[in-house]
Amino acid sequence: REYGEGGSMSVTGLVTDNNNNIFWGGTVSRNNSPTAMRFIKTEPENIGTGFDRDYGLPEYNEETGGICYSDFGPYFAFVGTTDEKNNKDILYKKISINGDVQLSVIIGDGTIPEEGNAICTTGDGGLLIIGTSGLDEARDYYLIKLNHLGDITWSRIFGSTKPDRGVGIKQVSDGSYVILGSTTLGGLSSIMLMKADSRGNIE
Repeated sequence: REYGEGGSMSVTGLVTDNNNNIFWGGTVSRNNSPTAMRFIKTEPENIGTGFDRDYGLPEYNEETGGICYSDFGPYFAFVGTTDEKNNKDILYKKISINGDVQLSVIIGDGTIPEEGNAICTTGDGGLLIIGTSGLDEARDYYLIKLNHLGDITWSRIFGSTKPDRGVGIKQVSDGSYVILGSTTLGGLSSIMLMKADSRGNIE
């Protein structure tokens, strides 16, 4: 089945819950309006949608960078970007299993361009975001730890002298974090795989 009716959509992530329901999300633009986050539920034996939601404000752009499912609730976590403060900032949304927004938090003050590209759960019930901070040559990796209330526990900005971009994050069994990103080495775009301890310090 096609799910693009009525707008232009890009897909960002796919997750399942404990009942094998399929949830996926991305970014949508309808009728030349600003972009919005989109979230769709599809049941295991049904090509129809359990729900199909757009999240956004009519005058601002909101884009999805990544999604994950948390058993601590349960709920879904979205991370992406918004230009509500006239520059790109990181946007975090907590979404119920019924597709309702429970919390929406902007991380940033609009002065430095920042993007949220991926999100994962942590063993203490919190969340970890990887993205970018800065522009062009000054763009670095941006790692953010949130608690279950969506408050920042700590954050780390690190990188090289070239443009860096964080695109993936996972917690592993020893409590540390594996980070996937990209940078420029010798004039060529290169993949970076990094490991950070439980406080976000690169090992």
